Amino acid sequence: LCTGDTGGTYSQSTSSLSYGNLDIGNSSTLQFQISNAHGSEYLMGDITTITGYTVSVAVKGDVKEVKNVLSYSVAPNSSKIFDLKFEPGAGGDFNGNITITSSDTNHSNETIAVTGTCLVPDIDVPASLAASAAPETSTIRNFDIDNTDAGELTYNIAINYTSGKDIKASGGPDTYGYKWVDSDEAELTYNWTDISGTGTEATTWSQTGTYDGKDEGYSGPYDLGFSFNYYGVAYTQVYVESNGFLMFTAPTADAYTNATIPTAGHPDGILAAFWDDLDGSSQGTVHYKQVGSDFIVQYTNWPDYGSSNGNTFQIVLSSSGSVLFQYNSMTGDMSSCTVGIESPDGSDGSLATYNAAYLKDSFAVKFSATPEWLSLDKTSGTVSGFGSDTIASTCDATGLELGVYTADMVVTSNDPDESSVTIPVTFTVTNVVAPDVPANIVTSIVGSNLVVDWDVSSGATSYDVYSSDDPYGTFTFVTNVGTNQYTVAANQAKLFYYIVAKN
Repeated sequence: LCTGDTGGTYSQSTSSLSYGNLDIGNSSTLQFQISNAHGSEYLMGDITTITGYTVSVAVKGDVKEVKNVLSYSVAPNSSKIFDLKFEPGAGGDFNGNITITSSDTNHSNETIAVTGTCLVPDIDVPASLAASAAPETSTIRNFDIDNTDAGELTYNIAINYTSGKDIKASGGPDTYGYKWVDSDEAELTYNWTDISGTGTEATTWSQTGTYDGKDEGYSGPYDLGFSFNYYGVAYTQVYVESNGFLMFTAPTADAYTNATIPTAGHPDGILAAFWDDLDGSSQGTVHYKQVGSDFIVQYTNWPDYGSSNGNTFQIVLSSSGSVLFQYNSMTGDMSSCTVGIESPDGSDGSLATYNAAYLKDSFAVKFSATPEWLSLDKTSGTVSGFGSDTIASTCDATGLELGVYTADMVVTSNDPDESSVTIPVTFTVTNVVAPDVPANIVTSIVGSNLVVDWDVSSGATSYDVYSSDDPYGTFTFVTNVGTNQYTVAANQAKLFYYIVAKN
């Protein structure tokens, strides 16, 4: 606020400010001072910045008015400090003059020279990644995140699974990733193992209301004998419900009216092989048994409510995480039931059928989710200018069927040109696995011998050694060795080598 004459006697604290190098996304603030030595007149003017810079009055505790053009006033015999912030939005040099006008006619136009350089990173990642492994094994593939420019690179990696093995005529996937397939397709075979004579009968049933426990109730819990991963939650016990489904928590209410999947409300988290109004109070049995890596629950001759038409079917939980429904002999109402699985909170699920004619004798339906087969030893990091970061990716075939699995590694970073890049990953689970390519091949002289060494290749049982006197010419097979080293007398002309891993 100016309440007197204007004019003033102008001076500034510096003629130049240097900000040096600054990584993009950061800022740096330096200060300068404008003083007015006049005893009675106010000093007034404008401060105009160049691209990359803003100016504000430095007032502790107050909200600053940050501008590219800032009007100012300085009272007689006083001074004012200003913040000049360098906050570039792109890479390059930001050099020039900050222009300051004043009401002092002897200093009507002054400047402060500024210099600053914005360093930017430049991310470089492999175009794709491929790996293969035999069932129930794993393999590691390393890849580099390179920074090919001077700015500091920060990155994060997320994994998105794009597909599992293609299952023809399957349903799903649901949000979690469960798919289902039935035995009408070649991928699944109905294979009934009767346990009514060898399993343990469920004889104790608890009521969920006022009806008999075998009509509206449950039996259990029963130990599975292994940890079962269901929608990302590990369970070791299961409850058997009278209306044709399993649960991992005890039912709390009657469930004689079937519904679609998923649906809000009780029951949640069900594995429904034949959810309908069933009643085993007058006929039928339920047996359970662990067979190897499977836990089997078998309903035998279990009828619909008000009927003597029995239904014999199984629910099979596998330690690999799959759920198998098998139907041996079904004489009840096949058009008013629910077949599917639902997440523990009831928000997700995979439905095979609801109130439609679908089930039949000697039939099977299998639900499975592709395991999270890809993992990284680090998912975020910082790479200095012109540096590199090595990531170890593990592809794990445990629980996977033979086939091809794909995922995307999405790398987000502060690279201003490529803030998000995707690395497609292809993982093949096969009984014929190619060994890893030999890496880090080095030569050395040991005594009178030339020694060629390389890293051990995963899956390799031996190595073919080739040599040539021309790195761009034809390489000739030399020998096969059983270790990751080849030794030859160092008495021959200069040669180039390459190594082929074999199994």
